[in-house]
Amino acid sequence: MTQRSHFARPSAEEIAALRASGTFDEAWYLREYPDVARTGLDAAEHYLWLGRRLGRAALAPAHSRAVAGGHAAASRARTLDYETNIDALFVDGTNGTSSTPYRVFRIAAGLEQEGWKVHCAKGEDLLTLMQEDIRPRFAIFHRAPFWPPFSDFVERLRSQGTIIVYDIDDLVFDESVIPFIDGYRLLPEDAKQGFLAGLRAYRSFILNADMCTSTTGFLVDEIAKLGVPTFRVRNAISVANIETFEQIDYSRKGRPTPFVVGYYSGTKTHQADFAVVAPALIQFMQENPDVVFRIVGDFDLNDWPELAYWQHIHRPGDMPRVVRVGLMPHDAMIRDQFSCDIILAPLEVGNPFCEAKSELKFFEASLAKAPVIASATRTFSEACEHGRLASLAVTTEDWLGHLNEIYQNYSVALNRAAMAYDYVRYKYSQKFAANEALDAYEEFSNRLNGNAMQSIESDKDRVADIAVILPDLSGPSGGHRKIFTVCKALVEAGFSVRLYFYSVRSPKVIKRDIEKYFGSLDVFVSCFTGEIQSKKLAICTQWKTAYDFRKLDYPLKRLYFVQDFEPMFHGVGSDYMRALVSYRLDFEIICYGNWVAAQLSDQLGVSATAIPFTMDHETYFPPVPQPERDIDILFFARPSQDRRCFDLIIEGLIALKQSRPNVRIAFFGEDEYPDYGFEFTNLGSFSDIRELAKLYARTKVGICYSPTNPSQLGYEMLACGACLIDVRVKFSELNFGGEEFVRYCDGTPEDMRDACEALLSDPQERERRQALGYEYIKSMPADEELGRAFIKAAGLA
Repeated sequence: MTQRSHFARPSAEEIAALRASGTFDEAWYLREYPDVARTGLDAAEHYLWLGRRLGRAALAPAHSRAVAGGHAAASRARTLDYETNIDALFVDGTNGTSSTPYRVFRIAAGLEQEGWKVHCAKGEDLLTLMQEDIRPRFAIFHRAPFWPPFSDFVERLRSQGTIIVYDIDDLVFDESVIPFIDGYRLLPEDAKQGFLAGLRAYRSFILNADMCTSTTGFLVDEIAKLGVPTFRVRNAISVANIETFEQIDYSRKGRPTPFVVGYYSGTKTHQADFAVVAPALIQFMQENPDVVFRIVGDFDLNDWPELAYWQHIHRPGDMPRVVRVGLMPHDAMIRDQFSCDIILAPLEVGNPFCEAKSELKFFEASLAKAPVIASATRTFSEACEHGRLASLAVTTEDWLGHLNEIYQNYSVALNRAAMAYDYVRYKYSQKFAANEALDAYEEFSNRLNGNAMQSIESDKDRVADIAVILPDLSGPSGGHRKIFTVCKALVEAGFSVRLYFYSVRSPKVIKRDIEKYFGSLDVFVSCFTGEIQSKKLAICTQWKTAYDFRKLDYPLKRLYFVQDFEPMFHGVGSDYMRALVSYRLDFEIICYGNWVAAQLSDQLGVSATAIPFTMDHETYFPPVPQPERDIDILFFARPSQDRRCFDLIIEGLIALKQSRPNVRIAFFGEDEYPDYGFEFTNLGSFSDIRELAKLYARTKVGICYSPTNPSQLGYEMLACGACLIDVRVKFSELNFGGEEFVRYCDGTPEDMRDACEALLSDPQERERRQALGYEYIKSMPADEELGRAFIKAAGLA
């Protein structure tokens, strides 16, 4: 197949089209880049042939803004002091295409998870939307043309103070790139005219926007050349797809036979892309008869006769060596990748249209744990960390070499694919993309209002008084809440604190999550990379942190804050012993509660200082008047945590339902639960502790097993007037001052069923236990005492 080289000099028609587009300022270009004159080339020819590849602009930034008619420039003078009723409005100019889930739904869903109020609409619904009272802080228009009614709606939103964001995911706003778009040649003439009109309308929207977002670093740089503030917000994998692939837990092993090479072309616009790899693939298949090529999508194989020939069976007993599959629904397509042993992602390296393409063929293939060979475009190179997570190719020799390497050393390739699987689940998650969007909107808003961005990175070299090493957080965990309560007290006492998280997330995102789940905390945030610095003290908070800290050359005081007896998090084995022995390392130990201190003394002879459990009395108390206690049994259901004895409690609830079919049971603690054969209400997870207190106040009996230390949730349930059922372990009497009001079970399902039945059948006994339980809770120190108690125990008072 004959291809036009992207290094060929531009034609006269291309040069004329650039001049006619109004997107190239020849006089400015010659002034800005004086070396152009020395080449003897016409300015437009130089830009098309060399300038773009050198990253040069076609227009002066000021001029490119003026092209927009001054709308966006005028908007810079606005502030954010206006009344809004939603945070973000997404308008999909494509009316639902393959890009919509990536650019609209997943980012919108991620923002909602971060607490934003979001609304999504299609462009075709714009006339109806314009009749509604909608006042967003940000309006994000994805791939919309700047013509009515979009332009009318933009002016209305801008007049009320909305920040206009334009989002585009392809290099389809620069007419000079048209010769590099392979799919363009397949369009009929009238469609070509429509494509050109759309391209100009996209460019016009960019120039009329306040800011832009796009999928790749290459696209961000190209848009920014037009003088518009532009930020990267990457494509994302849906939460549902990540969960699906986690549940499948597919394990690839040794090299299979037949060995399937996959290519997912999608629509019929990738003939030139496939030409990059076709010669190497054909030779690879000729040399290895067990190789099968699986191609999914709308694709014409007639350009490669060898592959077309292999579609058919020519001798009895043979199998087709090329398998054709048509277009598939997206979810089915990414699951189909389990059928392949290698997945190819070819693009034309150096072609600007291809250089701008997203890396979704890499990250979606990595979900299926398949080794990937991708063209070494800038985007693919950055996505796979320059070859760490996938093979990168430019020449036919590169492609053939990588095919042979993976074929001959398949176990090595699988190890790399496993690393890519772990990487993309985080780096291409909805949460990550939403945080990129939040960062972009925040930075632009600060620029707009003349505020300096508060940068966590600017504090990265500040040495704090106290260093705290702790696990990453994924939500409102009780363990983190106690650590942050201690940190807040340390800051109030005049100490500076730096938190070192075991995390691959950026410190800015971690800080944002802390504020979301726990409120403002004036600390520095870093990711733990094997080094810490502090002036007075280091605090470890979990057994793995203690082991890693022991490796450091740290001359100052070291503490170990123990909230649970962590060996019991594991079955007896290596991690059990590591956790157990961590308490004998060279640390002063402070325990949260007397129970853990008793365990350390009993099992290891280790002496520790215990500080008492505390209570947030302002949040957890019996409401007056009492609401109807319409939940008979409230179960803190955490199947993800073995120490919560989930399966054991489920057995007891099954037995309870058999004896009392009408009992009303509710689960909380995680978002999804499967069917366990009995009716229950799933209340999900809670980040708002006030809503959690209201839930406890509706509860007659709460079940919260916590054999590794008493759970804070049990105290909170008691504070709100619920009865509590817990499991009896050694030293349980230390947890609630005895057994007067907490009903302990011996660990059998039958005993738990009997405890539930006894409490539900005897309202007077429930009231007695509730009254005693609340009297005990009132005697507990308030939460603010926790920090002061820790400071005293640490010798910092």
